[in-house]
Amino acid sequence: MAVATLSILEHQRPRSSRAEPGAATGRVLRALTTALTLGVSAVMLAAAGILFFLHVSVQPVLTGSMRPTYAPGWAIVSRAIPVSQIRPGMVVIFVPPHRSASYAHRVVSVSGAPDQPVITTKGDANPAADPWHARISAHSIQEVVWGVPWLGNAMVAMHGGGLRIVLIVTAGSFIAITGAQVILRTPRRRVSAPAWSSRGGE
Repeated sequence: MAVATLSILEHQRPRSSRAEPGAATGRVLRALTTALTLGVSAVMLAAAGILFFLHVSVQPVLTGSMRPTYAPGWAIVSRAIPVSQIRPGMVVIFVPPHRSASYAHRVVSVSGAPDQPVITTKGDANPAADPWHARISAHSIQEVVWGVPWLGNAMVAMHGGGLRIVLIVTAGSFIAITGAQVILRTPRRRVSAPAWSSRGGE
């Protein structure tokens, strides 16, 4: 039976060599997963830094008064600036007199004291200026600096009212990628070949 034992062991050697491409693929997947995890972590840290240092806010556009600059379904990104820096041509977010909802309209004129300016505004799509003169009594105001197509639709669909929806999606992606990385790194159990004795058949 010594001859039979040798032939069985030689027959099993090619199987381990055939498994090498699969192991290489696993290593590539782990490397890609690690890179994605680091990328998502960097995005989350960057978002947190932007929120903290720049006082950034993200809100969905619900009406068409600012077409074609910002259309419904977009999201507008704004940052806080001192009210003394308000200038004509800026798009600012504010609550007009005797209104409860906030508006993002373009500033037409600025008058009054620098620390409590009075502004008139207009939507880019509207034929005339807004009917109010809004006195800004706060120390800062949100200036719109950027628009993101389609993001507003996602925020409304998921009932989100700010940048938190972006962070939730990012955090969910981070958790999913981290979980996949843990699964891929779990070592597979190897089935050992049966031990054949050269004297088993004697």
